[in-house]
Order: sequence, then C-alpha cells, then structure tokens
Amino acid sequence: MTIGFLAASVAYSSWTAERTIFDPAATRGATNALLSTATVHDLLAREIRTALQPGLGPDVNRAKLDAAINTAVADPRFIGAFEDAIVNVDEAVVSGGHGRVTLDTNAVTMTVHDAVARLDPKISPQVNKMKVLSVPIGATDLPHLGNAKRTVREAGDVALALAVVLIGGALVLAPERATWRRAGRRVAFLAIAPVLIFALGPRLLASSHNRALSVSAAILEAYGNRVLFSASLLGTVGITIWVLAVAIPKRREPPDAVVGPLQPVYVRQTAPRVSASEPGGLPEKLYL
Repeated sequence: MTIGFLAASVAYSSWTAERTIFDPAATRGATNALLSTATVHDLLAREIRTALQPGLGPDVNRAKLDAAINTAVADPRFIGAFEDAIVNVDEAVVSGGHGRVTLDTNAVTMTVHDAVARLDPKISPQVNKMKVLSVPIGATDLPHLGNAKRTVREAGDVALALAVVLIGGALVLAPERATWRRAGRRVAFLAIAPVLIFALGPRLLASSHNRALSVSAAILEAYGNRVLFSASLLGTVGITIWVLAVAIPKRREPPDAVVGPLQPVYVRQTAPRVSASEPGGLPEKLYL
C-alpha cells in the first residue's frame, strides 16, 4: 500500500501540473492577478512610457501622462493583449519557443491613443503620430522545458494505474479496519502539499514585501483556484474513510468449539488367551 500511495502522489502531482503551469487557460486566468501587482503594472507602464518618450517633448505633463498610461493598462483591450502575450511566453517555456514576445501592437496603440485623448488632449496629436507602440515582455534566456507536458501526462497515467492496482489489491487482500484506517489517512495526506503550496504559500510570499515574490504569490493564488477544491475533496474523503473505519464496530469472531476430555476406549478381548507353554503361545517377555 505504501508504494501504491507513492504512485498516487505522483499521479496527483502530474494532474496538478497539467491544471496549472501546463494549461494555457490557467495561465490566462492569472493575468488579472499579475496586473494587480505593482511589479507587473510598473513594468508595463515603464515600457509604454519608454515607447512614447521619443515623440513627446520635454514640456509634457508627467502626471497626466502617467494617468493616461494607467488608464491604458486597465483597458480590456490591453488586458486581452497582455493575456495573449503571457500565454505565448508560457508556451515558449514549455515547448521550447522564443521566450520574448511583444504585446499586440494594434491593441496597445489604440488603448494608449484613446487614454491620452481623454486625459491629455494637448499631447494627443503627438501621440497619434506614433503609428505603432511596441511593448515587449519576457526574455530570450528563459529556460525551456521541452516536451514536458506530454512526459508529465504519461507519467501521471502510469502512476495512476499503478496506484489503483496496488491500493485496491491491498484492500481486497486485507480488508481489516486497520487497513481502511491507514488508507483513509493517506488519502487525506495527499491534500497537504497543495494546501501548503497554493493556500499558505501565497500568504507567506506576499507578507515578505518583496516585489518579485509578490508576483509569485499572485500566480500561486490564481492557480490555487483550480487545485484547492480537489485538495479539499481528497481531505474530506480521507477523513470520512478513517472515521467510518474507527466507528464501525469490530466484527466478532465465533467462539471456538469446546472439546471435552476424551473418554477411554476399552477393547474387549474376544480370542482365548494362549499360554506361553502351549504350542503357538508367546512368552511373557520378549527378547530382541
């Protein structure tokens, strides 16, 4: 059973990875959490400001420009472009592509032009002369995991099959209460790692007040929405199995049959006794 639950842990970890870092939908869902962090917001604002700076004069109103940039970053079109770029970076890391991508230039340009036109019409003509605004994210030296998604899926499938065979066989061969209690505890133990990583981890990272760690905390918290429900389900099922195994009364074995003392058996001699002196008779003592 121990090997079976080790295999179950590998299978659950593989499923968790597929639901998080290897799932583009999960990465896309983490976009809003990333944009809410000061680190990512300031990075994007700085890239937009760098792209606008060559076409603006020294007399530009910095406060109005910053307000326009913040408005552009919060625009749904910009968020959509940022989502696509993040997914491309994630796919590049997983599949071995190029790790540095550029946000959709049309979406970025339109959101910035509209925001500047509303908040600072004075510099709007200068901004409109910039036909394309390029905002790159990522890096060319990002690590590449190769075809890791397929490897993780295959390893998870093999581990799941092994866990079902070993755990099921153990319960069939030894269906005692102790076996069920042990199985319930170990099912509940499978929920410990996800809770530590996706529930407690983000809170610990966010409390460090480190800008880089705050980004990791936001990503883990977004991923936790896809994993913690399964962890709570595993914990509930494991505890339920353990409680039932403890609460159900132990089956009483039937008492062994009591065997009384054996009665002596008397054999009646039916043939006449032949004297030792007679022909065919045996002496009272035999010497070998």
